[in-house]
Amino acid sequence: MSDAPKTTTENNDTYTPKKNGKFSQLIFTVLAVFIAFYLFRDLERFKNIAIVVVGFAIVIFVHELGHFVAAKSVGIMVEAFSLGFGPVVFGIRRVQGAFLVRVLPTLIPGDDNNGKFSFKIPFARAKEGETEYRISLVPLGGFVKMLGQEDIAADKPSDNPRAYPNKPVWARSIVIAAGVTMNVIFGAIVFIAVFAHGVPLPPAVIGSVTPGSPAAQAGIQAGDEVIAIGDLTQDLTFKDIMLAGIFSEPCQPIPITVRHPDQTVESFEVLTVMNENAGNRVFGITPPTTLTIGIPNDADDIKTALEEQGIQPRDTIIAIDHQPITHGYQYQNIMFPQPNTATPAAVTLTFQRPATASDPCSTYDFVVPMSLAVGTEIQPGSLFGLLPQLVIKDVLPDSPAQQAGLQPEDIVTRTGDIQYPTATQFGQYCQSHPDQTFIIAVQRPSADDPAAEILLEVTPRVDKPKGLIGLIRSIFAEDPPARIGVMLGQNYRTNTVNRVLTPTEENDDEDQTPSPFADLNLPATITTVNDQPVTDLEQLTIALNQLRGQTVEITFTSNDPETQTPTTQVVALDVPESTDQFAFQYLPNFGSLPDLPLTQLEYIYRGESFSHCLALAAKTTYSWIAQNYMFIRGMFTRQVSAAAASGPVGILRISYTIASEKSLTFYCYFMAIISIALAVFNFLPLPILDGGHFVMLIIEKIKGSPVPIKIQEIVTYVGLALILSFALFVTYNDIIKWATGQI
Repeated sequence: MSDAPKTTTENNDTYTPKKNGKFSQLIFTVLAVFIAFYLFRDLERFKNIAIVVVGFAIVIFVHELGHFVAAKSVGIMVEAFSLGFGPVVFGIRRVQGAFLVRVLPTLIPGDDNNGKFSFKIPFARAKEGETEYRISLVPLGGFVKMLGQEDIAADKPSDNPRAYPNKPVWARSIVIAAGVTMNVIFGAIVFIAVFAHGVPLPPAVIGSVTPGSPAAQAGIQAGDEVIAIGDLTQDLTFKDIMLAGIFSEPCQPIPITVRHPDQTVESFEVLTVMNENAGNRVFGITPPTTLTIGIPNDADDIKTALEEQGIQPRDTIIAIDHQPITHGYQYQNIMFPQPNTATPAAVTLTFQRPATASDPCSTYDFVVPMSLAVGTEIQPGSLFGLLPQLVIKDVLPDSPAQQAGLQPEDIVTRTGDIQYPTATQFGQYCQSHPDQTFIIAVQRPSADDPAAEILLEVTPRVDKPKGLIGLIRSIFAEDPPARIGVMLGQNYRTNTVNRVLTPTEENDDEDQTPSPFADLNLPATITTVNDQPVTDLEQLTIALNQLRGQTVEITFTSNDPETQTPTTQVVALDVPESTDQFAFQYLPNFGSLPDLPLTQLEYIYRGESFSHCLALAAKTTYSWIAQNYMFIRGMFTRQVSAAAASGPVGILRISYTIASEKSLTFYCYFMAIISIALAVFNFLPLPILDGGHFVMLIIEKIKGSPVPIKIQEIVTYVGLALILSFALFVTYNDIIKWATGQI
């Protein structure tokens, strides 16, 4: 069957390939010029894209090579072997006495079926061949075209004994299974090679522990090295810990043995919890980091935020409060202390900048304020309903807030018509007034009269991303919310209370316990706790934490709302014993950043011998196969959100990021993972996939005859619709994630 269009006559209208060829040639030329211009104006980008394309082409080639070799080995006639799909760019086939080369035969057709640029390379010993080897325009796929075999419809009947349908079930089964088998073998071989060379991976070291998580409750600490988890004891990586959590069952503890930083060894039985965002079970730990600043290539906003504070990529933290540190977990323990631990008002980080010819040893100090955060069952973010003042922590450059005159440490007393707003109300008011000017009233502690209100006019705006990301977002995603460009916090360093939250203001749970301070005359000033003086909400928080399980009396002074005469109110508060009901934590204030972008800690995992490399590759191959099947099972059981899956767009985006930021060895490691993922997905028992064809062959073997053609076609088209729908769904999600910076 020719790929070139044929001349047909219908109702006296003649369709000529020459006219269609000119149009195809024009479209192809314009597309080629555009792609060339986009790639060659940035050679680094061109190199990374080339690495990604070559990597995926190899993975696809290996898969199709499996089908091809298997088909040839069982005597099936193969009409075409194509790397890529769509219009043929280059094709070569043996003909009598030569090799026939076709170049762009469908995009630039000639007067025959071979295209205008076809030619022959003489080779006297060449005999007529049956297979054309092709490179097609779209390099994200491939196929092996066997005589009589159809992917989307029922196989075509043929009298040729070498046709696919005429081969026995066992032969066709070998052909169908060969693609995924080759992908798994290829992945394992690449793993052997990268472990022989050495590949950087996060080690089995705990970077940080989430407060209240199963790991924290068990006693695991940041800096602990996991030396055994379940039955695994050798060559552990952080991924092994993650997989143990993913594969765990509810209420089934996992045995974990760790080596603490002081070299003592301790064993634990650790449960897992479901992480709704990730869609799988977790222990509540994060990977380890170094102490060096590292910024992804496309994270311009992070780089800008750091530059404003004088920090540069590759700067390394060498001390905290002038005490030397050498590990990332030490930074985590100090900067993110456990709940109910008092810390200084500010912490000093000492950075060392990489040596240069003019400055061989440069260090500088960076002061980080520590902000108090409080959470209770009555109201998260409030102290049993007492609402701290809303304070501006940081003002973004060139933002509406900066243009309006807002400054860090300004205390917000009114937003529009909302007196003493919560952070949620503040954000919602800005979002609901895009491009509309309103008044924000603030008190400025640095002013001559700190109690005086300063009225500022501000106009929220929608900052739409520009360039390709902006175009993608405008098509597929909603516009970002209107903002004024501030980071908000709560002011616990005052003894003034302006507002008491009611249970339904920030939480829809109407059965929530009302605040014991609901009848307080406002504004009110806190003076004592059990007759002990307190000067601000921070002291009150620490005092209540020390009085857990007791009933305390808190004294307030305020003005009577009717007579405006000074009055004293005493409120009795039952302080809960449980830390789940009331806890506070100090967190660092890095301005517009939640944390410093420290690079991930990695060890070089290298096999000591071929057998060791083989063992590492086997373990890694098995774990990735298991993880992929567990992920798919989780989607079917609804334990994993389908939105967590990535399609071609997401995988290509991640591949490009790895190609641009990681070593070639790690990229090879990643492509081995992709090869295994392709094998797992392609062998699912779904129509049009290899697994679906395999199921049909099993049914044929059991019943002794092929499934009726009509049923094959119905099942195939239903499966095709389902897979296309899922492909569109994950592609849409990938584009949204890309546009919003999630991948």
